[in-house]
Amino acid sequence: MDNKRELLLKVSRQTKAVSEFLENIEKAMSISVETKALEAQLRTVLESLSSCFDTIKSIHDESVKLKSAEEKEKNNMTSQIQQLKQKVQQLSSLNEELQKPKKRKSKAK
Repeated sequence: MDNKRELLLKVSRQTKAVSEFLENIEKAMSISVETKALEAQLRTVLESLSSCFDTIKSIHDESVKLKSAEEKEKNNMTSQIQQLKQKVQQLSSLNEELQKPKKRKSKAK
């Protein structure tokens, strides 16, 4: 859990830094700096955003797997409960049958 928290904090800081960096690029463009001069900075931003995306995606994928496993386990338990209820009903019916007085056949001699 702490590892994920640290990753999210890192991504948060990185995203904030990228945002500030992009604002500086926007300012540079507003003073007529050519786009080709900003290529290195833009590549850095893309790499950083890609890294952020990969980190968040891996955390998301893990949470999806965990949720899916939890749902599968829940469904499995529900199925087992239903099967046990059926067995209880069968045993209850059998018990009732066994407790009924038996009809005795009288033998005529």
